[in-house]
Amino acid sequence: MAKCKTLGECLEFVIAHPELVGSVSDTLVSQGEQYLYFRWLNTAKISARHFSLQFQNSVCSMLALARQLTGQDVKLERVQLATPAHDSEFLAGFCQAEVSFNHEFFEWAISLEALGLPLVYDFSQLQLDEQALHDTSLIEKVLAILNQDFPQTHKLESMALRLNMSDRTLRRHLANAGTSYQKLVDQVRCQTAIGLIVQGDKSIVDIAEIMGFGDVSHFRQSFKHWLGLPPGQFIRKI
Repeated sequence: MAKCKTLGECLEFVIAHPELVGSVSDTLVSQGEQYLYFRWLNTAKISARHFSLQFQNSVCSMLALARQLTGQDVKLERVQLATPAHDSEFLAGFCQAEVSFNHEFFEWAISLEALGLPLVYDFSQLQLDEQALHDTSLIEKVLAILNQDFPQTHKLESMALRLNMSDRTLRRHLANAGTSYQKLVDQVRCQTAIGLIVQGDKSIVDIAEIMGFGDVSHFRQSFKHWLGLPPGQFIRKI
């Protein structure tokens, strides 16, 4: 992204690499005379309520990043939700756009003028030293293996062998990066649980079984440990 010159180029990069931003939707992009329109397609068949939450979170995160990159108070033209009307004061105020409801699709629009804004963010401040880059790369490798082999969870010693290093070395590198092996394991398990819950088509009992828990109460305790609240309460909040 540091190679991009304008906000529009950054947006093109994100669209071309959805795997880097954790996209949960296929997006249909269309261009008018003054605006670019982004329609979210719920191909994963996530429940409308959960999909709406993901959509609104994405829109606000994207807009906050756009303002940081350009140093300008970037705003959207409109935000359309495929859900019944509800309190949207925060969303409308943050996006500085009209929010409307009961549409067939979730969609947001931004002006072509805004997309032409130059980037002013100094990416050099994000540069890491060689050791930090190594530790970050190591974290990515550990997470990739954990996700690939899930729900099987490797012990620290077996993960170290998989990475051709001692368990002491692995523990030290992770500590230097500000994390631990158990935190990475919990991260993967928590993200998987949230993803299954957001899909909205599985019970807590089913999710516990998919994740390898022999006892659903153990899953509830673990989930509360990860997020600070049990799965039932988490579902009600989202």
